[in-house]
Amino acid sequence: MTQATRAVCITGGLGYIGIQLIKTLDAEGYDSRFLVIDNELVGSLEDLNSEAGEALAARVDWINHDIANPLPDDLRPVTEIYHLAGNTGVGPSLDNPLQDLQANIVGTFNALNYAVKHKAGVVVASSNAPLGNAEVPVTEKSVCRPLSPYGASKLAIEGYCSAFANSYGLGSTVFRFGNVYGPGSHKKSSVVAAMSRALLQNDVVFVEGTGEQTRDFIYVGDLCRALIMGMASNTPGHRELYQLAPGRETTILQLAETLCEIHQEESGRPARIEFKPGRTADIEKNFADTSHVRNTLGWNDATEFKDGLRTTYTWLKSHPVVQA
Repeated sequence: MTQATRAVCITGGLGYIGIQLIKTLDAEGYDSRFLVIDNELVGSLEDLNSEAGEALAARVDWINHDIANPLPDDLRPVTEIYHLAGNTGVGPSLDNPLQDLQANIVGTFNALNYAVKHKAGVVVASSNAPLGNAEVPVTEKSVCRPLSPYGASKLAIEGYCSAFANSYGLGSTVFRFGNVYGPGSHKKSSVVAAMSRALLQNDVVFVEGTGEQTRDFIYVGDLCRALIMGMASNTPGHRELYQLAPGRETTILQLAETLCEIHQEESGRPARIEFKPGRTADIEKNFADTSHVRNTLGWNDATEFKDGLRTTYTWLKSHPVVQA
């Protein structure tokens, strides 16, 4: 497909990853207009203008719409749909599991129907939450036993993508994201953003539980490159699932210690670590074997961990702090 015939839609396109994806697509040569479906629950047009710049933001056609509701019949045809909209964490799903179901499962169903209507390829955001406490390193073949409503809804999303590929010839690629971090995350409640904000405000990092929980952190720029590569691999009836992360096990305590080092190096002020009670639905050990995405798509993580953390920290330092 040529650049002239491509037409991109991004659900959740005003959110953190959505805006970074718009910037990455533009940098990689996509020069047409973007259709963005977003209800501004998390991100905003102001964020888009601030992060992407006015010239790029002017190429975005924004539809103010909750993806959990049926999409308008008159939405223009597209060739590519990046489905990023939905609930993004365990905490909100514990507070309101029905809302999590509607945002993630019904929202994905609506996006897939839109794709089938226009024979568009789809890339869908999932996470490691469906896996629960599976034996690490997790792979695409690991047995899924979700521990939270969020994990259950993400597992259902993966099932619908497979079903639509088989039943309707939809080309779909699902990525299970590691823990995403990077610039533009000022509204995120994820651990890197939350720790960085706490350091900038009060020279303190809060660690939930023992700190021995492990995660696999992926820089947002590396993630966006993978999404674009996944879309390029789509063909009718194609269905693929990838673990998307560096494949590097990091404890939460190691993360906290590294951010404290960066904080002292950048600010000259020492930092302390404080412990808080953990959450029962949190996964204890999680990192991935990412050989499938590397071997199949040729993807690699180009960002060294501490460099990415420093870039994130300095970006948050230079931007207004907005609580998630």
